[in-house]
Amino acid sequence: MQKKSGTQVRQTTSGSSRDDSDDGELEGDTETTENIDPADAKRARRMRSNRESARRSRRRKQAHMNELEAQVGQLRVEHSTLLKRLTDMNHKYDEAAVDNRILKADIETLRAKNILSAILLGKGD
Repeated sequence: MQKKSGTQVRQTTSGSSRDDSDDGELEGDTETTENIDPADAKRARRMRSNRESARRSRRRKQAHMNELEAQVGQLRVEHSTLLKRLTDMNHKYDEAAVDNRILKADIETLRAKNILSAILLGKGD
């Protein structure tokens, strides 16, 4: 503390340890304004205002982080759902491709049988 014209005035510090506190009004933060230099009072008000602004900023930042974390959770669920759907669709595609190859082979077999029948029936004439 410094002495100024017979009264004690607290030396102001950065208050970094108090910046992390989200408590309401901090003890010892309010000084009596009597016998305080107007510049010191203005500086103290500005420091209180800056601390409150920083506190609000930290709360907004935390709220934003919470929203982003919730969004990440939702996107992970959506990603998982879409991945499962993609896997299911790929499996159905593979099954359809196999079925298609079988049907094409059946068509070729039927065509060959049809040609053979035509040849055999044609010989019989």
